[in-house]
Amino acid sequence: SREDWRVLDRLEREAGAAAGKAREKFETTEAMLAALAAAKAGPAPAAPTPRSTQGPLETTVKGVARPLAYNTALGVKPLWREAWDWFRRLPSRLAATREYMRRVRASLDAVSDDDLRWSLNRYGALENQEGILRAGNRELVHDWKPWTGPNLMSVSPDDFAGASLSRVSLRKIFKQAMDREEPTRAYQYTSSMNLHNYLPRVAHFMGVTMQERVIAIALRGAPPQRSVWAAEEERHGNLLETVYNLSREPGQPSLREQGIAPTSPQAGEYSARSMLANRALAEIGAATGYLVLKSNARPGSPAALSLEGVFRDEVYHYVLMDAARKWGFGMRSRWSRLRNLVRHNFDNPLPEAVDAAVHERSGFSPLTVFEVAYAFYRIDKRVDRFLRTIPDAEGRRLVGKVYRSEAEVRAAIARGEHSWTDPFPMEVNPEMSALDVAELARRFPGRFQAERRVLEARQIREILDRYRESLRSPSYWLRRKGFVSVPAAGVEAAHLRRAIGAGAHSADFELVFPKPGAASEDGRPLAPFLSILAGAPGGARRVVYAGPLDALSLRQLGAVFGAEDARGLDGFDALKEDLSPAQIAARLLDSPVYRDAPIPLVEDAPSDAASGAARASVDEAVRRDRDREAAADVHPYKAYMCLVCGYKYSEKDGDPAHGVAPGTRWADVPETWTCPECGEGKAAFEQDMVEVAP
Repeated sequence: SREDWRVLDRLEREAGAAAGKAREKFETTEAMLAALAAAKAGPAPAAPTPRSTQGPLETTVKGVARPLAYNTALGVKPLWREAWDWFRRLPSRLAATREYMRRVRASLDAVSDDDLRWSLNRYGALENQEGILRAGNRELVHDWKPWTGPNLMSVSPDDFAGASLSRVSLRKIFKQAMDREEPTRAYQYTSSMNLHNYLPRVAHFMGVTMQERVIAIALRGAPPQRSVWAAEEERHGNLLETVYNLSREPGQPSLREQGIAPTSPQAGEYSARSMLANRALAEIGAATGYLVLKSNARPGSPAALSLEGVFRDEVYHYVLMDAARKWGFGMRSRWSRLRNLVRHNFDNPLPEAVDAAVHERSGFSPLTVFEVAYAFYRIDKRVDRFLRTIPDAEGRRLVGKVYRSEAEVRAAIARGEHSWTDPFPMEVNPEMSALDVAELARRFPGRFQAERRVLEARQIREILDRYRESLRSPSYWLRRKGFVSVPAAGVEAAHLRRAIGAGAHSADFELVFPKPGAASEDGRPLAPFLSILAGAPGGARRVVYAGPLDALSLRQLGAVFGAEDARGLDGFDALKEDLSPAQIAARLLDSPVYRDAPIPLVEDAPSDAASGAARASVDEAVRRDRDREAAADVHPYKAYMCLVCGYKYSEKDGDPAHGVAPGTRWADVPETWTCPECGEGKAAFEQDMVEVAP
C-alpha cells in the first residue's frame, strides 16, 4: 500500500543517516589517531592549513603537542539550523538572561568591602619582604575550602539545567579558562622579573626572580617558597577540570587543561607597565569567565558553590593589580585604567592553546558575548567603587615604593634602597623542566630554543657581588632585616640593633656602619662591623661573632637573618664556606625532576660547547620521558583526585615539588605525603574518572 511505501522510504532515509553518522565517526577517529601519532612522533609543527569549508570533520590544528582533548567539530549544525534554533528559543533565552544578570549582581554584592580590603592589605603584609625572605605566607593565601570542600564531589549535570547559555558555549568558556590557568610556573617567573625593578612589592606578591632564588640558596642552601599569587593560581585548573567533567552531559567530551605558551621576561619601564596591564587583564578576564559559569549554574548548586572560591581568588587579584596601576602609575580614573588594558593587550599576544582545534564557526554566540561583557563591566565597576573608598595616602602606602623610570631605579640603587634585576630567558626558569623546554622548542621553533637552557658562573657571581654591596647600606638592613636604629653615645656612625629570643636563648646583634668615604690605613673602604652576643646558662653572655661584615660567608649571613633565637646560631662557625656557583645551580629547584636534569652551568658566555651541553641535557630528558611512556603502554598510568579540593595526582607527572618523582605509582606514594593544595592525606583521594593521557 501507499502507507507501506512511506514506511519503507522513511526507514531507508533513517538507515542512510545512520550510515553517514557512522562514517563520520570513523573518519573522526582516524583524524584523532593521526593527530596522536603526529604528537608522539615529535616533529616540528607544520604551518597551519587554511580553514576548510568542505565539512565539519576537517579541522586546523595549531601547535599540537599532546593528543586533542576533544574534536571541536563534532556535532556542528548547518548555519540555517542554528539560526532557526536560536530564534525559536529566544523568549526563554531572554528570561534566562534577565535571571543571569540578577545572579551576577548578587554574586558581586556578596563580595564585601571587608573582603576586598583583606586582599589589598596583603600588599602591606609584604612591606618588609623580598623573595629571599619569603617563608610561605600561608596566612595570606585565600582559604576557599568553605565553598569547595563540601561541594565539589556533588557536582552533576543538573547544576547547569536552565542555563541561559548553551552547553557548547559553556564548554568553550571552561576550555579557554582552564588552558589559561595551567602555566602558572611560567607567568610567576616572567611577572616577577618584569616588575621587580619598578614595583618591587607587586613583584614579591607575584613570584620569585632568578636573582632572589640564587641569593636565597647562597644564604640558606635552599630555594625560597612560592609566592602568594602562585600558590593560589596553581589550584585553579584542577578545579575547573573537575567541575566541568562532573557536570557534562552524557556524550559531551571530557576536557583537561593543556596550557598556553609563555612569554619571556623583558627589561625596561614599558615592559613593567605592559606586564602589569596584562596581569590585570588576565585577572579580570578569569574572574569574568568564572562569574559567567557560576551565574549560569543554579544558585546554591554544588557547581555554583565550588566556583565561588576560584571566582573570589581572581577578583582579589584584580583588586591588587588595579590598585598598583592607580597608585603606582597614576591611573586615577577607571576609564584611564580600562584604556590602558586595551592598549597593552596587543603587546604580548599569546599563541593558541597546546591542542587548540579551530571550530568551523569558532566565534562565540552574540548572547555569550553579551554575558561576558556584562560580567566584565560589573566586576570592574565593583572594584572601582571599592578603590574609591581607600584614601590616596593609604593606597600609596600599601602599594609601596614605585620607580617610574630607569633613572629612578638607578638612583634608588645608589642610595642602597633597591637592587637591579636583569631578565633571564624563559628557558632557564628552574620550574620549567628540560622536558618542558623541549616541548616549547618543538612547538614554537625560534621563539624558544633548548640551547638557551644554560647558566654562566659569571652571572651567579655578579648577582652575589651586587648583593654583598647592598649590605653596606644601613637602609637595607633597616627596611628588610628587622634591625632598628638606636642612638649610641660617642659613635659617629649609623648604629643598628636587633634582639631575638629570651633568657638563655636570647641574642643581640649590633651593626655599626662607618661614615661614607671612611678608609682604613691601607686606603680600602671600611666595612660595617657586626657583633653577635648570645645568652648562655647562668645568665652569662658569649660572643658568637665580632668583626667586619665582609668576613662573614653568605651562609653565616643567612643564619643572622633567619635566627628566631640563639639556637638558630648553632653551628655558626661551621658555615664559613660559601656555596659554589655549581652547587647553587644544582639547587635552583628542590625537585626530583630538576635534579634529574639541572640547568647546565658554564664558566664563560655560552659557546657552541655550552649550547651543545644544554641540548644534550634536554635530549636526555626527552629520552627518559619516552622510556616512561613505553612503560605506561604496558601498565597505564592512573590519576587520583582529592575529594576535598579537587587536586589531581597523576602517576605520570608525580608531584616533584613535594618529592614525588614522575612515574610514581599511587601505591608507592609515601603515606606521609599530603595534598599540596589542602593538606589532606592519601585517604581523601580516589581514582579519577578521567584517564591520564600517555
